[in-house]
Amino acid sequence: MEEGKDHFPEQQRVILENIKEQALYNFQIDLNNEIKLLVRITLYKLAGSNHGCERREKSQRVECETTI
Repeated sequence: MEEGKDHFPEQQRVILENIKEQALYNFQIDLNNEIKLLVRITLYKLAGSNHGCERREKSQRVECETTI
């Protein structure tokens, strides 16, 4: 509520409802950004681990070929 302003009960209810809706909307936006960041980090880690597996597979193939 605005300080120094008298509002009717219905006006107070509508103002509080709008504040709650705006807070929820802001929370959802921030949560969405956090989820996007977590997905990017996970994909980056998975890509790095796949790259490491490929290097191990290649080195194992080289070892197998040299022992044959």
